[in-house]
Amino acid sequence: MESFLIKDCRVVPHVNVGFVGEEYIFRNDDRILHTIQLKLGLAYQKKVSQRPLEDGASIYNIALPKTGLEVRKPIKKWHRMTADTGFIQIRSNTHNWIRGYIFIFDHPYAAVTDAEGAFEMDGLPPGEYTLKAWHEGFGLQERKINIKTGESVEIEVAFAQ
Repeated sequence: MESFLIKDCRVVPHVNVGFVGEEYIFRNDDRILHTIQLKLGLAYQKKVSQRPLEDGASIYNIALPKTGLEVRKPIKKWHRMTADTGFIQIRSNTHNWIRGYIFIFDHPYAAVTDAEGAFEMDGLPPGEYTLKAWHEGFGLQERKINIKTGESVEIEVAFAQ
């Protein structure tokens, strides 16, 4: 997994993917203390608890007290994205504008788009799939795709503005 930097009081990159069995890597590039939390959605929590978690369950609370400090934590199976958990939010304990997002998968078929919105996924076995595209401000879109042996598929997803 790529490192997440806390730089200029922002999470860089803002959105990333990770895979079960790898590590989260966080580094402070600022000259101030940052403490961040990784929050797992747990949508069902509001239904089953008398004390619902407003912004999710904390899976890690990480202190980054000095410039250049790097912290690694394991990505566990229960961190993966499901209908019940959703994605993981990176939140700051002290600066409410600092946030980022991590989508954790137990398979290798996930990507983050580049600056132009393009991505590639190589090695996808032939078959029918549902491509899910997520945008922080515009939500989730899904497209059914069919992958055939030796073929490339080009898909366009447009989010309403």
